[in-house]
Amino acid sequence: MKMRKKNILHFIVLMILASCIDPYNPPIIDNDLQLVVVDGSIDGINSARVRLTYTRSLASEEPSPAITNAVVSIADELGNTTSLSSEGNGNYSTVIGSFVPGTRYRLDFQINGKQYQSELVPFKETPEIDSLNYKTDADELTVRVFTHDDSRNSRFYKWGYNETWEYQSPYVASYVVEGGSVRQLGGDEIKASCWEDERHRKIIIGTSNRLSTDIISDFPVIAVPRTSIKLTRRYSALVTQQSLTEEAYNYWLNVQKNSENLGGLFDPLPGEVNGNVFCVSRPDEKVIGLFYASTKTQKRIFIERDQLIGYSTYAPPACKLDTLLATQIPGSDDRDDLLYAIFQQGGPPVLIGFAFSNEKQCYDCLWYGGTTTKPVFW
Repeated sequence: MKMRKKNILHFIVLMILASCIDPYNPPIIDNDLQLVVVDGSIDGINSARVRLTYTRSLASEEPSPAITNAVVSIADELGNTTSLSSEGNGNYSTVIGSFVPGTRYRLDFQINGKQYQSELVPFKETPEIDSLNYKTDADELTVRVFTHDDSRNSRFYKWGYNETWEYQSPYVASYVVEGGSVRQLGGDEIKASCWEDERHRKIIIGTSNRLSTDIISDFPVIAVPRTSIKLTRRYSALVTQQSLTEEAYNYWLNVQKNSENLGGLFDPLPGEVNGNVFCVSRPDEKVIGLFYASTKTQKRIFIERDQLIGYSTYAPPACKLDTLLATQIPGSDDRDDLLYAIFQQGGPPVLIGFAFSNEKQCYDCLWYGGTTTKPVFW
């Protein structure tokens, strides 16, 4: 009994202490200081892209403000320049440039009369991706990359990827009611099979710098949960690869640590991420970001449903079905959710009615966000 009273007393004291704690938001949370953020690269002999934004306070839930009034160009070490055109929303690009691997380039841009510039960076050539494969475990499927560079000039790598997958709705709506009668849908009208794609901006980097050879082997770049709808029919990923300088690699490594590995007791503390862009007009002004130059190589992998028999554990939504009797059809409103016809069992085939569902996710694959247009590479 004394022990129980003692535990109750401890609980009451803890509750009182907890009620006296006021939340504290450091001043930096609400800081509205606007710094220029740069994400730019030459990613092909004819292609360059730059995104310019301002920082926002940590307390803000709005997206970072885009810089839409900049004048942007890229200059080589001999002074030749290529202008970039605005695509809106802070994005600038060119597809008519003529960039030469091995040459050094820098980014120049002006914002409201202030001049900004990057350091000169070498335009690196990226080796081809040798192959892509996948492995499965109890929780997820991982897509893995193999590449190498016999010249040993790469060493530092960055990857990106776009996913595309085919999926189906649990049921197929094959009939519609129009003007009090039933019509069977044609092939292009049925919304049972869809395709969806997703472009990822996750930071994926790796290095062979500690190896005697410049080889990346069995490196995981994509993880797909076993429970994902992506693995139910056919899955594909287009993996892109870029070669980085050591400085660019270290920049992305710091960004990765600050953005993805925080929150635990033993995670690294956030630190300053130093890039290679600065303000010429005001050298004391802090600029965040990086400009780098590298050709880009890519390879696509397809994973068929037959390769994953018994693996996918995706659970489709539970669909409640009802019946629209044939005698009710003449007085029914137009509707597009009739799944299949129901006939009397035994004897001549007499139509009783149609099964339907009021839940669109059960018969319309567009509900999941995809499109019924098959990709050209499919």
